[in-house]
Amino acid sequence: MKVNINIDSLVLNGIGKQDAVGFARGLEQELSKLVRENGVGHASSKHVLDTGIVRLASGSKPDLAGAHVARSIHRSLERN
Repeated sequence: MKVNINIDSLVLNGIGKQDAVGFARGLEQELSKLVRENGVGHASSKHVLDTGIVRLASGSKPDLAGAHVARSIHRSLERN
């Protein structure tokens, strides 16, 4: 089964432009892994998620921050 997840917008307060690539890489890798291993629950097409506020430790590495957000997104997918 093929799963496509498109993120149209993601508000990232505190992540600088210089960290965007690392953040995106961590997000993509972790979300891909979670979906591959656990699926996506009952998410439907054109599904809107609000993961709420995800707090990160000050000085988090961009790729680890992205992975943390991916886990929050995946939890939101599982709830729906």
